[in-house]
Amino acid sequence: MSPMFLLPVLVGFAVVVQAGMNRQIADHWGLAGSVLLNSAVVLGLAIVFYALVRWRPELFPEFLRWPDAPGHFAWWRGFVPGVLGITIVAGLPWAFSRLGALEVILSVLVAQVVASLFWDALVERIPAHPLRVVGAMIALAGTALASWKR
Repeated sequence: MSPMFLLPVLVGFAVVVQAGMNRQIADHWGLAGSVLLNSAVVLGLAIVFYALVRWRPELFPEFLRWPDAPGHFAWWRGFVPGVLGITIVAGLPWAFSRLGALEVILSVLVAQVVASLFWDALVERIPAHPLRVVGAMIALAGTALASWKR
């Protein structure tokens, strides 16, 4: 098994723990306060990370480094990920408080699988192989079973 497999596993754990802790913070500061605190921490860490990569590039792999000639991209390509980020940071704790972690994360997983099929097909030009579609349908069925109310 490749050590790179550990990164998505770590991210998966981080999503659940972060959303759960943000929900707990929201109990004391409100969801808006929780999102603000989370975003302030992210901003501070992002500035430190950027500075390290910018001024000590030899410490990082090439894909993290600032390019010699940065290209231009449309403003919305920078704006949309930020909007999606705050949607995740605010939406997950809110959903946890109403549905519980398991149901929310399973629903997010299915949405990610479906969105990934479309992203791969439309952006990366990776065809939606029938087995991949069947796998997505199995994930949807599993989510329905795990979320079934008795």
